[in-house]
Amino acid sequence: MASIHDEITKTTVKLLLNEPFYGHFFTGVLKGESGMTKSMSLVLSSNQMIQFNFNPEWWQNILVNEQLQYGALKHQVLHVVFKHIFKIAEFGYKKIFAIAADLVVNQYVSQAQLLPDTPTLAHFPKLKLKSGQDVGYYYHKLVELMEECQECDKESENDLDSGCECNNESNCDKPGNGNKSQSQSKGYSNLKHFLEKEPDMTGNNWDDFQQLSGPERWLIECQLNETICNCMERARTNQYGNIPAGLLTYLQTIVESMKPQVNWKRILKLFAESSTHTYLKNTLKRPSKRYGTTPGIKIKKRNKILVAVDTSGSIDIEDLSAFFGEIYHIWKKGAQVRIVECDCTIQRVYEYKGTTPIKVKGGGGTSFEAPIEYGNTKFVPDALIYLTDGYADTPKTSTRFPILWVISQAGLTEESREWNNLRGRKIKMK
Repeated sequence: MASIHDEITKTTVKLLLNEPFYGHFFTGVLKGESGMTKSMSLVLSSNQMIQFNFNPEWWQNILVNEQLQYGALKHQVLHVVFKHIFKIAEFGYKKIFAIAADLVVNQYVSQAQLLPDTPTLAHFPKLKLKSGQDVGYYYHKLVELMEECQECDKESENDLDSGCECNNESNCDKPGNGNKSQSQSKGYSNLKHFLEKEPDMTGNNWDDFQQLSGPERWLIECQLNETICNCMERARTNQYGNIPAGLLTYLQTIVESMKPQVNWKRILKLFAESSTHTYLKNTLKRPSKRYGTTPGIKIKKRNKILVAVDTSGSIDIEDLSAFFGEIYHIWKKGAQVRIVECDCTIQRVYEYKGTTPIKVKGGGGTSFEAPIEYGNTKFVPDALIYLTDGYADTPKTSTRFPILWVISQAGLTEESREWNNLRGRKIKMK
Protein backbone atom coordinates (compact mmCIF):
# COMPACT_ATOMS: atom_id res chain seq x y z
CA MET A 1 0.00 0.00 0.00
CA ALA A 2 1.35 3.43 -0.94
CA SER A 3 2.24 5.75 1.95
CA ILE A 4 0.06 8.76 2.68
CA HIS A 5 2.97 10.98 1.63
CA ASP A 6 3.10 9.34 -1.80
CA GLU A 7 -0.68 9.57 -2.23
CA ILE A 8 -0.74 13.26 -1.27
CA THR A 9 2.13 13.96 -3.68
CA LYS A 10 0.26 12.14 -6.44
CA THR A 11 -2.89 14.19 -5.76
CA THR A 12 -0.85 17.41 -5.70
CA VAL A 13 0.55 16.63 -9.16
CA LYS A 14 -3.03 16.23 -10.45
CA LEU A 15 -3.91 19.61 -8.99
CA LEU A 16 -0.90 21.17 -10.72
CA LEU A 17 -1.96 19.69 -14.07
CA ASN A 18 -5.70 20.38 -13.81
CA GLU A 19 -5.99 23.46 -11.59
CA PRO A 20 -2.51 25.03 -11.25
CA PHE A 21 -3.43 27.66 -8.68
CA TYR A 22 -4.44 25.05 -6.07
CA GLY A 23 -1.45 22.88 -6.96
CA HIS A 24 1.09 25.69 -6.60
CA PHE A 25 -0.50 26.80 -3.34
CA PHE A 26 -0.48 23.34 -1.78
CA THR A 27 3.08 22.65 -2.96
CA GLY A 28 4.35 25.68 -1.05
CA VAL A 29 2.82 24.92 2.38
CA LEU A 30 3.97 22.72 5.23
CA LYS A 31 2.40 19.27 5.54
CA GLY A 32 2.43 16.67 8.28
CA GLU A 33 0.79 13.52 9.67
CA SER A 34 -1.08 13.63 12.97
CA GLY A 35 -3.25 11.20 14.87
CA MET A 36 -4.54 14.11 16.98
CA THR A 37 -6.91 15.23 14.24
CA LYS A 38 -9.81 13.03 13.13
CA SER A 39 -9.46 14.02 9.50
CA MET A 40 -7.51 16.97 8.16
CA SER A 41 -6.72 20.16 10.06
CA LEU A 42 -4.92 23.48 9.80
CA VAL A 43 -2.45 24.40 12.53
CA LEU A 44 0.45 26.76 13.16
CA SER A 45 3.92 25.26 12.93
CA SER A 46 6.65 26.04 15.46
CA ASN A 47 7.90 28.88 13.24
CA GLN A 48 4.42 30.44 12.91
CA MET A 49 3.60 29.12 9.44
CA ILE A 50 0.36 27.51 8.25
CA GLN A 51 0.59 23.72 8.25
CA PHE A 52 -1.80 21.08 6.86
CA ASN A 53 -2.06 18.01 9.11
CA PHE A 54 -3.54 14.69 7.90
CA ASN A 55 -4.78 11.68 9.80
CA PRO A 56 -3.35 8.71 7.81
CA GLU A 57 -6.23 6.37 8.66
CA TRP A 58 -8.83 8.95 7.63
CA TRP A 59 -7.03 9.63 4.35
CA GLN A 60 -6.81 5.95 3.42
CA ASN A 61 -10.08 4.61 4.88
CA ILE A 62 -12.52 7.50 4.38
CA LEU A 63 -11.17 9.08 1.19
CA VAL A 64 -11.59 5.82 -0.65
CA ASN A 65 -10.91 7.13 -4.17
CA GLU A 66 -8.78 9.71 -5.97
CA GLN A 67 -11.73 12.05 -6.51
CA LEU A 68 -12.37 12.43 -2.78
CA GLN A 69 -8.66 12.91 -2.07
CA TYR A 70 -8.51 15.60 -4.76
CA GLY A 71 -11.55 17.37 -3.31
CA ALA A 72 -10.20 17.21 0.26
CA LEU A 73 -7.05 19.12 -0.72
CA LYS A 74 -9.02 21.75 -2.64
CA HIS A 75 -11.42 22.10 0.29
CA GLN A 76 -8.66 22.91 2.79
CA VAL A 77 -6.75 25.20 0.41
CA LEU A 78 -9.92 27.22 -0.12
CA HIS A 79 -10.44 27.62 3.65
CA VAL A 80 -6.97 29.18 3.84
CA VAL A 81 -7.36 31.32 0.71
CA PHE A 82 -10.67 32.74 1.98
CA LYS A 83 -8.94 33.36 5.35
CA HIS A 84 -11.57 31.51 7.36
CA ILE A 85 -8.83 30.51 9.81
CA PHE A 86 -8.57 34.17 10.89
CA LYS A 87 -12.26 35.10 10.71
CA ILE A 88 -13.57 32.43 13.09
CA ALA A 89 -12.59 34.54 16.11
CA GLU A 90 -15.07 37.23 14.97
CA PHE A 91 -18.15 34.96 15.28
CA GLY A 92 -19.91 33.65 18.38
CA TYR A 93 -21.24 30.25 17.28
CA LYS A 94 -18.09 28.35 16.27
CA LYS A 95 -19.90 25.26 14.95
CA ILE A 96 -22.25 27.33 12.83
CA PHE A 97 -19.25 29.26 11.51
CA ALA A 98 -17.62 25.95 10.50
CA ILE A 99 -20.76 24.97 8.57
CA ALA A 100 -20.96 28.42 6.93
CA ALA A 101 -17.29 28.23 5.95
CA ASP A 102 -17.90 24.82 4.36
CA LEU A 103 -20.84 26.28 2.42
CA VAL A 104 -18.46 28.87 0.96
CA VAL A 105 -15.67 26.53 -0.15
CA ASN A 106 -17.79 23.55 -1.23
CA GLN A 107 -19.30 25.63 -4.03
CA TYR A 108 -15.89 25.44 -5.74
CA VAL A 109 -15.55 21.66 -5.34
CA SER A 110 -17.52 19.31 -7.57
CA GLN A 111 -20.12 17.05 -5.93
CA ALA A 112 -18.17 13.91 -6.88
CA GLN A 113 -15.17 15.24 -4.93
CA LEU A 114 -17.12 15.80 -1.70
CA LEU A 115 -17.87 13.28 1.02
CA PRO A 116 -21.60 12.40 1.13
CA ASP A 117 -22.20 14.00 4.53
CA THR A 118 -20.72 17.45 3.71
CA PRO A 119 -22.67 20.75 4.03
CA THR A 120 -23.77 22.28 0.72
CA LEU A 121 -26.34 24.91 -0.27
CA ALA A 122 -28.71 22.09 -1.27
CA HIS A 123 -29.04 21.08 2.40
CA PHE A 124 -30.93 24.33 3.12
CA PRO A 125 -33.44 24.73 0.28
CA LYS A 126 -35.95 26.86 2.20
CA LEU A 127 -33.34 29.53 2.95
CA LYS A 128 -32.81 30.11 -0.78
CA LEU A 129 -29.15 30.86 -0.16
CA LYS A 130 -27.36 32.87 -2.84
CA SER A 131 -24.17 31.38 -4.27
CA GLY A 132 -20.81 33.14 -4.21
CA GLN A 133 -21.36 34.95 -0.88
CA ASP A 134 -18.89 35.37 1.97
CA VAL A 135 -18.90 33.37 5.19
CA GLY A 136 -20.70 36.12 7.15
CA TYR A 137 -23.74 35.91 4.85
CA TYR A 138 -24.19 32.15 5.35
CA TYR A 139 -23.40 32.38 9.06
CA HIS A 140 -26.14 34.93 9.76
CA LYS A 141 -28.68 33.02 7.65
CA LEU A 142 -27.98 29.82 9.59
CA VAL A 143 -28.14 31.62 12.95
CA GLU A 144 -31.52 33.09 12.00
CA LEU A 145 -32.77 29.61 11.04
CA MET A 146 -31.54 28.13 14.31
CA GLU A 147 -33.02 30.86 16.53
CA GLU A 148 -36.40 30.92 14.77
CA CYS A 149 -36.81 27.17 14.91
CA GLN A 150 -35.68 27.02 18.54
CA GLU A 151 -38.46 29.48 19.29
CA CYS A 152 -40.79 27.24 17.31
CA ASP A 153 -39.72 24.28 19.48
CA LYS A 154 -40.62 26.19 22.64
CA GLU A 155 -44.05 27.10 21.32
CA SER A 156 -44.66 23.49 20.27
CA GLU A 157 -43.92 22.32 23.80
CA ASN A 158 -46.70 24.62 25.06
CA ASP A 159 -49.21 23.32 22.54
CA LEU A 160 -48.32 19.78 21.47
CA ASP A 161 -51.50 19.33 19.41
CA SER A 162 -50.98 22.34 17.18
CA GLY A 163 -47.60 21.36 15.72
CA CYS A 164 -45.32 24.24 14.80
CA GLU A 165 -46.76 27.58 15.85
CA CYS A 166 -43.91 29.71 14.50
CA ASN A 167 -45.21 33.05 13.27
CA ASN A 168 -42.47 33.35 10.67
CA GLU A 169 -43.38 30.54 8.31
CA SER A 170 -41.29 32.01 5.51
CA ASN A 171 -38.10 30.96 7.27
CA CYS A 172 -39.01 28.27 9.78
CA ASP A 173 -39.03 24.83 8.17
CA LYS A 174 -39.40 22.71 11.29
CA PRO A 175 -40.79 19.30 10.37
CA GLY A 176 -43.91 19.89 12.50
CA ASN A 177 -45.35 22.59 10.28
CA GLY A 178 -48.03 21.13 8.08
CA ASN A 179 -47.77 23.95 5.55
CA LYS A 180 -44.26 22.88 4.57
CA SER A 181 -43.38 20.17 2.03
CA GLN A 182 -40.96 17.36 2.85
CA SER A 183 -38.15 19.06 0.88
CA GLN A 184 -38.73 22.31 2.77
CA SER A 185 -38.45 20.59 6.16
CA LYS A 186 -34.87 19.47 5.56
CA GLY A 187 -33.13 22.71 6.46
CA TYR A 188 -33.57 22.71 10.22
CA SER A 189 -33.01 18.97 10.63
CA ASN A 190 -29.87 19.19 8.47
CA LEU A 191 -28.54 22.08 10.54
CA LYS A 192 -29.14 20.12 13.77
CA HIS A 193 -27.43 17.11 12.20
CA PHE A 194 -24.29 19.06 11.27
CA LEU A 195 -24.18 20.74 14.67
CA GLU A 196 -24.32 17.37 16.45
CA LYS A 197 -21.46 15.91 14.44
CA GLU A 198 -17.90 15.84 15.71
CA PRO A 199 -16.37 19.32 15.24
CA ASP A 200 -13.49 17.98 13.17
CA MET A 201 -15.91 16.44 10.67
CA THR A 202 -18.03 19.54 9.97
CA GLY A 203 -15.09 21.91 9.92
CA ASN A 204 -12.11 22.99 11.98
CA ASN A 205 -11.80 24.63 15.36
CA TRP A 206 -8.58 26.34 14.22
CA ASP A 207 -7.67 27.00 17.86
CA ASP A 208 -4.12 28.12 17.01
CA PHE A 209 -5.39 30.96 14.84
CA GLN A 210 -8.03 32.16 17.33
CA GLN A 211 -5.30 32.82 19.90
CA LEU A 212 -3.14 35.00 17.66
CA SER A 213 -2.48 38.60 18.66
CA GLY A 214 -3.18 41.38 16.16
CA PRO A 215 0.45 41.75 14.98
CA GLU A 216 0.91 37.96 14.72
CA ARG A 217 -2.23 37.60 12.65
CA TRP A 218 -1.19 40.51 10.41
CA LEU A 219 2.22 38.95 9.80
CA ILE A 220 0.78 35.55 8.81
CA GLU A 221 -1.90 37.19 6.66
CA CYS A 222 0.77 39.19 4.82
CA GLN A 223 2.66 35.98 4.11
CA LEU A 224 -0.58 34.41 2.88
CA ASN A 225 -1.26 37.34 0.53
CA GLU A 226 2.25 37.05 -0.88
CA THR A 227 1.74 33.31 -1.41
CA ILE A 228 -1.53 33.95 -3.25
CA CYS A 229 0.16 36.54 -5.49
CA ASN A 230 3.01 34.15 -6.27
CA CYS A 231 0.60 31.34 -7.11
CA MET A 232 -1.39 33.62 -9.42
CA GLU A 233 1.83 34.57 -11.22
CA ARG A 234 2.92 30.95 -11.58
CA ALA A 235 -0.53 29.87 -12.78
CA ARG A 236 -0.28 32.42 -15.65
CA THR A 237 -3.18 34.25 -17.22
CA ASN A 238 -3.97 31.57 -19.81
CA GLN A 239 -4.73 29.14 -16.96
CA TYR A 240 -7.15 31.44 -15.13
CA GLY A 241 -9.98 29.76 -17.01
CA ASN A 242 -9.75 26.91 -14.50
CA ILE A 243 -10.66 29.30 -11.67
CA PRO A 244 -14.39 30.08 -11.20
CA ALA A 245 -15.31 33.72 -11.86
CA GLY A 246 -16.23 34.57 -8.26
CA LEU A 247 -13.01 33.13 -6.85
CA LEU A 248 -10.92 34.73 -9.60
CA THR A 249 -12.35 38.17 -8.77
CA TYR A 250 -11.53 37.64 -5.10
CA LEU A 251 -7.95 36.55 -5.87
CA GLN A 252 -7.36 39.44 -8.25
CA THR A 253 -8.54 41.85 -5.55
CA ILE A 254 -5.80 40.51 -3.26
CA VAL A 255 -3.21 40.81 -6.04
CA GLU A 256 -4.23 44.42 -6.72
CA SER A 257 -4.10 45.26 -3.00
CA MET A 258 -0.45 44.20 -2.94
CA LYS A 259 0.50 46.70 -5.64
CA PRO A 260 1.55 50.13 -4.37
CA GLN A 261 -0.84 52.79 -5.64
CA VAL A 262 1.27 55.69 -4.39
CA ASN A 263 4.97 55.33 -3.67
CA TRP A 264 4.65 57.07 -0.31
CA LYS A 265 8.09 55.84 0.75
CA ARG A 266 9.80 57.67 -2.10
CA ILE A 267 7.81 60.84 -1.40
CA LEU A 268 8.87 60.63 2.25
CA LYS A 269 12.55 60.31 1.31
CA LEU A 270 12.42 63.15 -1.20
CA PHE A 271 10.69 65.38 1.33
CA ALA A 272 13.34 64.67 3.97
CA GLU A 273 16.24 65.15 1.54
CA SER A 274 14.88 68.48 0.32
CA SER A 275 14.62 69.81 3.88
CA THR A 276 18.27 70.67 4.66
CA HIS A 277 20.45 73.30 6.22
CA THR A 278 24.15 73.88 5.59
CA TYR A 279 27.14 74.14 7.88
CA LEU A 280 30.92 74.60 7.47
CA LYS A 281 33.40 71.82 8.11
CA ASN A 282 37.21 71.99 8.19
CA THR A 283 38.89 69.63 5.74
CA LEU A 284 42.54 68.80 4.99
CA LYS A 285 41.63 67.87 1.44
CA ARG A 286 40.84 71.45 0.44
CA PRO A 287 43.16 74.48 0.98
CA SER A 288 41.80 77.83 2.08
CA LYS A 289 41.05 80.05 -0.93
CA ARG A 290 41.89 83.18 1.05
CA TYR A 291 45.10 82.10 2.76
CA GLY A 292 46.23 79.08 0.71
CA THR A 293 46.73 77.05 3.86
CA THR A 294 45.16 73.86 5.14
CA PRO A 295 42.77 72.99 6.54
CA GLY A 296 40.28 74.75 4.33
CA ILE A 297 36.54 74.74 4.70
CA LYS A 298 33.82 72.66 3.06
CA ILE A 299 30.10 73.38 2.88
CA LYS A 300 28.08 70.41 4.18
CA LYS A 301 24.35 69.74 4.18
CA ARG A 302 22.41 68.14 7.01
CA ASN A 303 18.76 67.18 7.51
CA LYS A 304 17.33 68.07 10.87
CA ILE A 305 14.03 66.19 11.02
CA LEU A 306 11.42 66.19 13.76
CA VAL A 307 9.21 63.10 13.61
CA ALA A 308 5.90 63.19 15.48
CA VAL A 309 4.29 59.79 16.07
CA ASP A 310 0.60 59.66 16.96
CA THR A 311 0.41 57.24 19.90
CA SER A 312 -3.29 57.64 20.62
CA GLY A 313 -3.86 53.95 19.92
CA SER A 314 -5.29 54.43 16.43
CA ILE A 315 -2.05 53.60 14.59
CA ASP A 316 -1.61 49.92 13.72
CA ILE A 317 1.61 48.10 14.56
CA GLU A 318 2.22 47.42 10.86
CA ASP A 319 2.00 51.13 10.06
CA LEU A 320 4.56 51.93 12.75
CA SER A 321 6.86 49.17 11.53
CA ALA A 322 6.72 50.35 7.90
CA PHE A 323 7.13 53.99 8.92
CA PHE A 324 10.17 53.42 11.14
CA GLY A 325 11.70 51.31 8.37
CA GLU A 326 11.71 54.39 6.16
CA ILE A 327 12.88 56.69 8.96
CA TYR A 328 15.86 54.36 9.35
CA HIS A 329 16.95 55.01 5.75
CA ILE A 330 16.58 58.77 6.24
CA TRP A 331 18.71 58.57 9.40
CA LYS A 332 21.23 56.32 7.66
CA LYS A 333 21.95 59.08 5.12
CA GLY A 334 23.09 61.40 7.88
CA ALA A 335 19.92 63.12 8.98
CA GLN A 336 19.48 64.16 12.59
CA VAL A 337 16.14 62.67 13.61
CA ARG A 338 14.30 63.45 16.83
CA ILE A 339 11.17 61.46 17.72
CA VAL A 340 8.22 62.95 19.59
CA GLU A 341 5.62 60.44 20.79
CA CYS A 342 2.34 62.17 21.50
CA ASP A 343 -1.39 61.65 21.90
CA CYS A 344 -3.12 64.75 23.26
CA THR A 345 0.18 65.76 24.90
CA ILE A 346 3.84 64.89 24.36
CA GLN A 347 4.61 61.59 26.06
CA ARG A 348 8.27 61.07 25.20
CA VAL A 349 11.08 62.78 23.24
CA TYR A 350 14.31 61.06 22.16
CA GLU A 351 17.00 61.08 19.49
CA TYR A 352 16.55 58.35 16.92
CA LYS A 353 19.64 56.12 16.68
CA GLY A 354 18.55 53.62 14.06
CA THR A 355 16.51 51.32 16.31
CA THR A 356 12.73 50.97 16.20
CA PRO A 357 11.25 51.34 19.71
CA ILE A 358 9.81 48.17 21.20
CA LYS A 359 6.75 50.08 22.39
CA VAL A 360 5.42 53.62 22.38
CA LYS A 361 3.78 55.65 25.13
CA GLY A 362 0.30 57.11 24.85
CA GLY A 363 -3.22 55.85 24.48
CA GLY A 364 -5.22 59.02 25.11
CA GLY A 365 -6.94 61.36 22.67
CA THR A 366 -5.23 63.11 19.78
CA SER A 367 -4.05 66.71 19.40
CA PHE A 368 -1.65 68.02 16.76
CA GLU A 369 -0.75 71.21 18.64
CA ALA A 370 1.98 70.01 21.04
CA PRO A 371 4.53 68.64 18.48
CA ILE A 372 4.16 71.75 16.30
CA GLU A 373 4.72 74.05 19.30
CA TYR A 374 7.70 71.92 20.37
CA GLY A 375 9.24 72.29 16.93
CA ASN A 376 8.60 76.03 16.81
CA THR A 377 10.11 76.81 20.20
CA LYS A 378 12.57 74.07 21.22
CA PHE A 379 13.94 72.06 18.30
CA VAL A 380 13.38 74.22 15.19
CA PRO A 381 13.79 71.44 12.59
CA ASP A 382 14.23 71.70 8.85
CA ALA A 383 11.01 69.72 8.51
CA LEU A 384 8.33 67.98 10.56
CA ILE A 385 7.01 64.56 9.54
CA TYR A 386 3.80 63.62 11.35
CA LEU A 387 2.59 59.98 11.35
CA THR A 388 -1.11 59.89 12.24
CA ASP A 389 -4.53 58.71 11.12
CA GLY A 390 -5.53 62.37 10.85
CA TYR A 391 -8.54 62.14 13.16
CA ALA A 392 -8.17 65.23 15.35
CA ASP A 393 -9.01 68.92 15.27
CA THR A 394 -7.15 70.92 12.64
CA PRO A 395 -4.09 72.49 14.32
CA LYS A 396 -4.38 76.22 14.98
CA THR A 397 -0.63 76.70 15.44
CA SER A 398 1.25 77.56 12.25
CA THR A 399 4.56 75.80 11.62
CA ARG A 400 7.82 77.65 10.94
CA PHE A 401 9.04 74.78 8.77
CA PRO A 402 7.69 72.44 6.06
CA ILE A 403 5.37 69.70 7.33
CA LEU A 404 4.53 66.33 5.80
CA TRP A 405 1.48 64.45 7.05
CA VAL A 406 1.88 60.67 6.65
CA ILE A 407 -1.66 59.31 6.99
CA SER A 408 -2.02 55.66 8.04
CA GLN A 409 -3.84 53.10 5.91
CA ALA A 410 -6.96 53.24 8.07
CA GLY A 411 -6.83 57.02 8.40
CA LEU A 412 -8.39 59.94 6.53
CA THR A 413 -9.29 59.52 2.89
CA GLU A 414 -8.14 61.99 0.24
CA GLU A 415 -11.78 62.97 -0.39
CA SER A 416 -12.56 63.99 3.20
CA ARG A 417 -12.93 67.58 4.38
CA GLU A 418 -10.45 66.97 7.24
CA TRP A 419 -7.80 65.89 4.71
CA ASN A 420 -8.04 69.21 2.89
CA ASN A 421 -7.93 71.14 6.17
CA LEU A 422 -4.46 69.86 7.09
CA ARG A 423 -1.93 72.48 6.02
CA GLY A 424 1.20 71.12 4.33
CA ARG A 425 1.92 68.13 2.14
CA LYS A 426 -0.03 64.91 2.70
CA ILE A 427 0.57 61.31 1.63
CA LYS A 428 -1.39 58.15 2.35
CA MET A 429 0.34 54.94 3.39
CA LYS A 430 -0.75 52.10 1.09
